[in-house]
This record gives sequence, C-alpha cells and structure tokens, in this order.
Amino acid sequence: MNSAYVNAQKGWKHLSIQLGLRLENTQSKGEQLGNELVPPSSFTKNYTQVFPSIFLNYKLDTVGTNTLNFSISKRINRPNYQYLNPFVFFKDKYSYSSGNPELTPQYQMRYELKYQHKQWLRLALSYNRFTDVIFQTTRVENDIFIRKPENVAFGYMIILNTNITITPAEWWTLYFEPQFARLGLDGMAYGEKLNPSIYAARIGIYNQFQFKKGWSAELGSYYVSRDLNGQTYTAGRYRVNSGIQKKIWKNKGSIRFNVDDMFHSWVARERSVGLAQAYSFQTNESDTQRFGIALTYNFGKDTFTRKSKHKNNALDEEKNRM
Repeated sequence: MNSAYVNAQKGWKHLSIQLGLRLENTQSKGEQLGNELVPPSSFTKNYTQVFPSIFLNYKLDTVGTNTLNFSISKRINRPNYQYLNPFVFFKDKYSYSSGNPELTPQYQMRYELKYQHKQWLRLALSYNRFTDVIFQTTRVENDIFIRKPENVAFGYMIILNTNITITPAEWWTLYFEPQFARLGLDGMAYGEKLNPSIYAARIGIYNQFQFKKGWSAELGSYYVSRDLNGQTYTAGRYRVNSGIQKKIWKNKGSIRFNVDDMFHSWVARERSVGLAQAYSFQTNESDTQRFGIALTYNFGKDTFTRKSKHKNNALDEEKNRM
C-alpha cells in the first residue's frame, strides 16, 4: 500500500474545522500452486482511490463543557489474503469453505454526529452506507454447503452509541456502554434475493473497585443481541468477566486472579437465511471460560515505565492511522 495525505485545520472561539484528503494505492498479487486435479491460478490487483474527510467541532459554551462534533468520511476495507485464497477447506463432509480472488474492496461513507458533556456522557449517532459489501455467502450443491466471501451490492448501518461514566461511590467507577443499531443488506447471492434487515443491540457494563490496603477488583458483562452476517443470523449471547488484585511488596508487585466468561455463556448459534431450497443451523462452542492467576513484580523506576508506555501509545496511534 502506498499513501499520501494532507490535513488542514482552523479554529475560532466556538468552532473548529479540519479537512483531510488521503490518496491510496493498493497492489496485491497471489499465486496458487496446482496439482494433478486442480490447475494453478493467480491474480493481480492494482487500484487507487481518494478518501476525503471533514470534521466540525462546536463548543456550546465558553469552557467546552458541552460540545458537538459532526464528521463525514470515506473509508475502505480491503479483503485479507485468506479471503482471496481460493484453496478449499473441508470442515466436514457437509461443509466446505474457500476464498475468492475476485473480491474487490468494500467502501464506506460515514456520517456521524456526536455530543459530549464533560467526561461522563457521550452520545453518537451515525449513518454508514456500504458498497461492494464483503460478506460470507453460501451456496448449496447437492447436500454440501459451500461458504465463500462475495461482494454484495449495498449495505447500511444506523448506530446510536452511548458512553456513560459515573462514580456511585469514591471507591466505585461504573462504565455503561449501550449501542443500538439498524442494519441491512440489498443484493443478490447465487440468483437469490438477499435483503435481510434487523435491529441489533450491544450492551456493556463494567465496574472498577478500588479498596483500601492495595485491594482492587473489577466486574464486567457484555451482551449482544442477534446479529446479521451475510446469509446467517446469529442468536444473542452474553459473557461475564471478573477479577481481583492485591498490591504486595510495597506496591512493587501484585497478585491477581481473574475469570473470563464466568458462566460459559459465550456460545454462537447460527441459522441460515436466503438459501435456495435449503436451511442450515449450527452451534459453535469454544473454550471461552478461563481461570487465571498472575504474579507480577516491577523492576526499575516508574519514570522509565511511563516513558515506555508513551512510546507504545504513539506507535499504536500511528498504526491505526495506517
């Protein structure tokens, strides 16, 4: 990937504006070796796109306690190499999957309005319009279900995000993060009309506790309603995580015990939609319930730790921009 970008910004008393323009060129090449039964194959792709963006920020008061932010941006989601690999994987005698070297990138136009009050309330409403949506589609040949990523013509998501941070007590911080969405597709898959749409929700509740004598704890839960993934509906599920920690050795060390997916409830149950004269359902259960214990000891000075963390954050930020 080759890219160049330019940003310009201007600020006034209440209003600030930032304009961005990014030029990207992507080149990819793949080669699949053959054998006696399957001939070799290869592909080469080279495409260039321009991605503009605009951000407006408005302070509703002189001290910035209440702010509004509006943004428009164009984004790209490139298919990864596994999605482009045509090699056939046999899950079982009824289920195959393969990649698709003919995939093109997925493009997104995002319109978002945000409101923030101090540091405890954030609201965001966004409309996302997708073209050439990359989704796992399924075709049925005899008794075999073959999954393959394809480009679906159009998709959309309307999302309402909320982040609330409160402190019910001096030792207790609560983070409440509900998200509600309306999403749908419109296109064709192997001659069948594909236009499902659903309402979806994701709700996270996270608690942090700071006790005396070096004790601390956390308790979190996360719920997702049913979701849409191409020609598949996924049923709702939830998980609960917890942990407790004690500072030792004059705060140089700590001992921690944690539990992930406490009730082993993070189980994916899926059913098909839009298949020609066929129906499928499956349950995927993995090792998500885990218990862990950790003993740590910090060597060196705190100043070195802070510097190292600052450098890592800068690197992570640059990676995200790429």
